[in-house]
Amino acid sequence: MSEQHFERNTSWDRVSSTAVPVGLSSNTQFSAEEGLLSQAYHCGFSGESMIATKHGLVPVSELSVETPILTRDHGYQPLAGLLRCPDRPANTGFKTVLIRKGALGCDLPTEDIYMPAEQLLLVLDKPATTSFCEYLVRAEDLIQDRAGMRYHTSQGSIFAVLFEEHEIIQTNGIWTSSSFRPPDAHTTILTAAQKALLAINEPKPVVISRPVMTGTRAKHRFSRANRALGIYGSN
Repeated sequence: MSEQHFERNTSWDRVSSTAVPVGLSSNTQFSAEEGLLSQAYHCGFSGESMIATKHGLVPVSELSVETPILTRDHGYQPLAGLLRCPDRPANTGFKTVLIRKGALGCDLPTEDIYMPAEQLLLVLDKPATTSFCEYLVRAEDLIQDRAGMRYHTSQGSIFAVLFEEHEIIQTNGIWTSSSFRPPDAHTTILTAAQKALLAINEPKPVVISRPVMTGTRAKHRFSRANRALGIYGSN
């Protein structure tokens, strides 16, 4: 895979399962002790999802600490930690979203993909209607808005893919949020106009690199941007 690098987006300052540590960097902020505690991680990944790395596409379950992973803002960044949330019992399915190959337009995703309902997908808004043109939407907020997207009950493992900072990474060709723990974070700062546009009463209590749009507004904006020029544009 040819190398790609993206300049950092400076428009924004970014400030329950028993997770089993598959790998943790010795100098990372994610300690093994933390990994063994009951932690709720947002934006997990199924084990078969393909992540873009410097060495090509690698399944999440086969990643290892220090693997250089392609990020949208900072080029290749080393993986800081990989935590596996254990398989669920057969009678307690985990709500995931199935996105069929090509359902998002631009031939994306490149293959069928399962992701947690709260996973965040990057969307471009061009022309931008505010001072920002990139934001994140939850996978479940796109249900019934796009053909080929539906809820799917899964008993498989979900992995938390962790970096020293919040990153946007490629999964089956889709730009998605890396995993994070809400208690670690401060808020993303939005102006009053941006809050009104995004229909957010309060900023999300997480350290993320883009604002989050939810609900009906997210569906409408995502669908409009997708029809106009594809959700990821040319870069």
